[in-house]
Amino acid sequence: MEIALQGATITMSTPILPINWFFLVMSPFMVIGDYIEKAIKRDYPMVNTISVEMYLLIVAMQVIGVTSFMTMLWGLTSFKNINLLFLCYVYLALNILTLVYGVISTLLGSVIGQLIFISMLLLATGDTYIPVLSSLMKIHFSENGVYLDIVTLILLVIVVLWSPYLLEKIDFNG
Repeated sequence: MEIALQGATITMSTPILPINWFFLVMSPFMVIGDYIEKAIKRDYPMVNTISVEMYLLIVAMQVIGVTSFMTMLWGLTSFKNINLLFLCYVYLALNILTLVYGVISTLLGSVIGQLIFISMLLLATGDTYIPVLSSLMKIHFSENGVYLDIVTLILLVIVVLWSPYLLEKIDFNG
């Protein structure tokens, strides 16, 4: 597990896709799939007696639970030489990215959301620094550079908190 979270060293002569890392980072999005989209577009109109904010909070807690379980499982299986700050960063970043995926999949569809995240992760494997995503590789994680990533994550949290206002653009009949 530690080797999978390591990532890949970027070299010009041999471009390498760290498939284990790619699968680990992409796995929360694959497990959640279209659950968020269906929960909001199909199921919310049936239970619309509660506020949309409360319903989104319940859905977000379920999504965070799945992502947290997966991240903690990674940490427990790689406890030998794992950097605790790195594991905390992966935990925080993946939870926020999963919520951003939920917003994207609700507005654009889960397939498009997964395609966006697949392409962003592929870009992160070829570049040494893409905020938040490159630091998910242990080899690119820097304790000094984590502050810019935290600022980016805060901006993503603002987008997630703004999402109830974006629900006005959803067609619940489709």
